Amino acid sequence: MKRKKQGLGSGTKIVLAAAGMIASGAFLFGGLSEVVLAVENQKVEQVPTSYTLTVLPEAVLPLATSSIPETASDGYKKPSYTVEKGEYDAASAAKDISIEQAADIGAKEIWRVYGANLEGAVITMKYFASNKYFPRSYWYGAVRPAGEKASLQNPGISHYDFMVDAVTGNTLSSQVIRFVDGPEIDGFSGLDKELFKDAHLYTEKAKELAEQLGLFNGKVKTVEHVSQGYTNNDPNITVSLTGEDGRRAKLEISRYDQTLIGISYEEFIVFAEMGNEAAREDIRKEEQRLMDLIDSGEVEANEDGSVVEIFKSDASPLMQP
Repeated sequence: MKRKKQGLGSGTKIVLAAAGMIASGAFLFGGLSEVVLAVENQKVEQVPTSYTLTVLPEAVLPLATSSIPETASDGYKKPSYTVEKGEYDAASAAKDISIEQAADIGAKEIWRVYGANLEGAVITMKYFASNKYFPRSYWYGAVRPAGEKASLQNPGISHYDFMVDAVTGNTLSSQVIRFVDGPEIDGFSGLDKELFKDAHLYTEKAKELAEQLGLFNGKVKTVEHVSQGYTNNDPNITVSLTGEDGRRAKLEISRYDQTLIGISYEEFIVFAEMGNEAAREDIRKEEQRLMDLIDSGEVEANEDGSVVEIFKSDASPLMQP
């Protein structure tokens, strides 16, 4: 038997997992697909779905209505589309809205925001129970319009995603997934530092879109550029807005052609902030655990800041041959 140095293993993984959840928070106010992937790929602690509507002001959480009518006063006519259940969907709670209701709500959102024609489309729905890092159950919908699939070979074709609160029926977020075409696209790859000095073109566009879509009760009060990113080959910028009513929204706009490609609503922002705080708390606890191990002599910090585990005696249950 001999003492053997080894990496912290599971401890390190815990830190990385928590940090990963915070990193995904950068998306939480931007695109939609990545957060769904984060939820699917992380082994997160499941917690009971709560229907106590006290985490947000009552004005933010109206009760869900029934299915979208065949025709609506705003000109919407429900198209004929197919709703499929995703392969890995969980079982929804009894008080949650149905898969059909969620699909109807999401389809109307895609029509209202992006003007999409969903006649003949296929909407694949998945249910996600609330968990530590997103404390609200929700329906996720992937919308594939009739015709060819969006790809680099088919620029101009769009797919769509949306998230609907399974408790209230509120739309949490939506986005368009597309590939853009043109030689000038290469000039948009990477971070545009000039936008941190002046993002006027995009903040004004976001303000215009918010008022056009009626995102707030009243006018836009504040608007600011918060981040930049890249989806497929479509460079984007995220703009944060607050309305006179105190509600918030984050709009993702293409830096290629100033097209709106994503929205995160107030409810999503609040739940994302709650999840990010839970992840930060996990990191704080893990950092404290590592500090306690260092103080006890069970682990040792190298000069470069990494941590290596050492064993104090051959009697240690952590000994390896």
